[in-house]
Amino acid sequence: MKQYAIKAHGNIHPLSGIVANNDFLTKSEYRVSLITSDVVDEMAAHCLPIIQRAINAPNFGNKTIEDVFYQLHQGTAQMWVIFNNNKIVGVAITKINQTPRLKYCLVWLCAGEKMHKWKHLISEIEEWAASQHNCEKIVIRGRLGWEKIYQDYRKTNVVLEKKLR
Repeated sequence: MKQYAIKAHGNIHPLSGIVANNDFLTKSEYRVSLITSDVVDEMAAHCLPIIQRAINAPNFGNKTIEDVFYQLHQGTAQMWVIFNNNKIVGVAITKINQTPRLKYCLVWLCAGEKMHKWKHLISEIEEWAASQHNCEKIVIRGRLGWEKIYQDYRKTNVVLEKKLR
């Protein structure tokens, strides 16, 4: 089985395939790992169904799976994989954005199963964004249901869309 690295919280963790080493588990059996752009393709087959479900969701927008992987390969987006023991149960896609006034981390895709059991892992992304990228805030762009999941976040705006063609 091919060896490759998955970056989690600034440390490189060796994994064999996608089998987790129990040394890297958090308090619960769930953990999140940042997938480096050089191994995105190796993880794609395992994550593609989860990402595709998010893209197919009503009101997701006009991004395609090709758009997602283009950004991941370019290094302009990051893929976070949520594991429950040795099984991939969720995926989040983030992007670091810089405006004239501030730098922030945008979570623009997140999907998986039993999210209520691993939603706390966003703190790992928050820590990474603050410490590794000096982000001042994290923004979640998603469906209305996200308000119920992350109640410590506040709604700051509404996105309205109208198809013209």
